[in-house]
Amino acid sequence: TDAAIREYRENASNVFQWLNDRSFRYTGEQSEVRRWLMARYLYDNYEQWCRKFNEVAQTMRAWGTTMQDIGYQKCRFSNGNAYLVYGIKDGKFTNGIIKEEMPPEYMQRMIARKDAEIEKDNE
Repeated sequence: TDAAIREYRENASNVFQWLNDRSFRYTGEQSEVRRWLMARYLYDNYEQWCRKFNEVAQTMRAWGTTMQDIGYQKCRFSNGNAYLVYGIKDGKFTNGIIKEEMPPEYMQRMIARKDAEIEKDNE
């Protein structure tokens, strides 16, 4: 079955393990920030993770194919390829971000948070 094949691939590929360890996702909510990260930056992070856990890293080409097979969107920007990654906490992986797309709901939450901080400081 398709589910069994996917489970085998997930268990056989350390790319899945790396993505899970980083809490990266290829889908997200409408209210989440969409962050495009440079492919080279992500791959370098994957290689470091592999060294840390004594895993054999896939080649960049194989890694990219795996990323797309999983469902990550790939896009070409003027300074290189990037993948759309959800699950990145604010302030993390900032050196690898090519583009951020912030939905209106996110901006409203950020404004409300800042207003609350200002109000707290004024007390």
